[in-house]
Amino acid sequence: MKFSERFNGYSKFRGGMIVLLVSALLVELAMVAIIAYAKEVMQNDVSAFANIELQLANKEITDLLSDVQCSAACMVWSLERNLDKPDSVYQVLRGLLDNEPSVINCGVFFRENYYAEYGRWFEPLASRGVDGSISVHQVGGEDHDYLDMKLFKGVMSRGTDRWSEPYRNVVGREDMVVSYAYPVRDADGSMAGVLCADISLEWLSAFSKRKPLTPSSGLMMLSGRGRIILYPYDENMVLTKKVVELDDDVPVSVHEMHQRMLSGESGEMEVEGHDGKTWLAFYCPVTFTRIGEQYDLAQTGWSMAILCPKSEIYAPLHRMQKMVMIFMLLSIALLAFIVVRSIRNIIKLNGAMAERNRLDGELRAASVIQRGMLPMAKLNNVHGVSVSASLTPAKAVGGDLYDYFERDGKLFFCIGDVSGKGIPAALLMSVTRTLFRNVASREDDPQKIVEMMNDNLVQMDEQSMFVTFFLGVLDVVSGVLRYCNAGHEVPIVISSDAVRSLDVVANLPLGAWEGYQYVGQNTQLPSGSVLFLYTDGLTEAMNEAHEQLRISAVLAECELWKNRCDGDGLLDAMKVLVLDFAGEAVQSDDLTMLTVTYNQQNK
Repeated sequence: MKFSERFNGYSKFRGGMIVLLVSALLVELAMVAIIAYAKEVMQNDVSAFANIELQLANKEITDLLSDVQCSAACMVWSLERNLDKPDSVYQVLRGLLDNEPSVINCGVFFRENYYAEYGRWFEPLASRGVDGSISVHQVGGEDHDYLDMKLFKGVMSRGTDRWSEPYRNVVGREDMVVSYAYPVRDADGSMAGVLCADISLEWLSAFSKRKPLTPSSGLMMLSGRGRIILYPYDENMVLTKKVVELDDDVPVSVHEMHQRMLSGESGEMEVEGHDGKTWLAFYCPVTFTRIGEQYDLAQTGWSMAILCPKSEIYAPLHRMQKMVMIFMLLSIALLAFIVVRSIRNIIKLNGAMAERNRLDGELRAASVIQRGMLPMAKLNNVHGVSVSASLTPAKAVGGDLYDYFERDGKLFFCIGDVSGKGIPAALLMSVTRTLFRNVASREDDPQKIVEMMNDNLVQMDEQSMFVTFFLGVLDVVSGVLRYCNAGHEVPIVISSDAVRSLDVVANLPLGAWEGYQYVGQNTQLPSGSVLFLYTDGLTEAMNEAHEQLRISAVLAECELWKNRCDGDGLLDAMKVLVLDFAGEAVQSDDLTMLTVTYNQQNK
């Protein structure tokens, strides 16, 4: 081995080791960054999910409570119009229970001696039994002096509705309830009494079973005065204690969370649990999201929080850290293997690059040959007919084609689009163009030309490819155009006073079905008109937003070229249209256009 070869090998090995060490360091830094980013993303996701859970719980609670509020407000309207009929109150109360299944008791506390015939107390009450039956009775009296109740006095003095603190009901069903009180006024606007609806809190038991985030997470709720309404970790505290009554050994962070909740704040924080673990708390007030437009009703003052052990939230991240460490070690080993292999294969790589350059050269040569197979891009005023064409492949070689020639006073022309792209499409394109020349050189009928081409392509094509194709034969003297379409885009006729799509029968593309009977057609081209043919690379040209140009834009551009009889100008305008629409977007399909200008006045 020569010294120069040894030196080059050593230099490559040393360079490979440097790459290995730098790569290992970058991998470690990347892993650290990924873990940090994953932690941030996980925390954001947990916060977002917790907020969604709080919103859902808030909606369930407020939907139930606001229904009761609105129903009570509506019932008061009925009560106030029948205060002169005290016996009708029972019917109104029964109606409220019928409308609101969550209400177990509903009564009216009338002010002292409001009805002389009933004495000092008059408290008509409707109660729902455990079996669902509704009973009505008057319960006001010395043994149930509602005149001294705080809820009654508060509403009577302020004249506004309010919610009570949760308490155990002693009238009717002895459930833990929360009461909603609404003022009742007589005709002169003075206070007549208070309508009170009791809602059982049994439905909150379903919330205590929820695990919003992790297996140990739970939902807690506080009343406006700090009474614990829901606490999944100790049911003995529910409705029996206020947060201010908790033991002194409760961590400071827990007291801070309670104060934030009672202040109506929303947010999240870390709290220390009795078990020494760190918990994440997500809290918000219970606020009504749906209140009737006609009522400005009171809020409960409640608040709720989702509690979740921090260790459970980040458990997947800890597992990820272990996996990352393993991955880092495997990555370093893999990098070492790659460096060694790279040094051994560098010569092979150079050879492959040389081969690639050779193939690129051959593709460029193939592109030149393919373009050389096509006729001139322009045919100027031969017997009053001019032809202009343009072909822009998406790759070095493409599958679009056009061709034309003049024979016996007729112009034979065609345009086509091979399915697929690249070299296979280019080969089928050249075969199709050769078939067109061979068959059209001895046959005048477009239908027969297309049928013979189709049968030949079916027999030769083993890759199930096909060609959309349009063939026309124009009598340059009479202007009669005979044509046959094979699944291609519909040509456009631009005359002096109109733009129209040529009436074509779609038929099947060439190469799809041997023996297929194609339908030929004919039309009269008026003098001074331009026939515009194109492939789907025009109408399906895409911009940076992945929007297509569409045929409507093409037709709009053609409208600007009425009465011009200028095929060259139309072709240039279409190129500008595509370029302006596509912007910086890369061309994704071959684009071919051809114009046939028929103008006997210039003959």
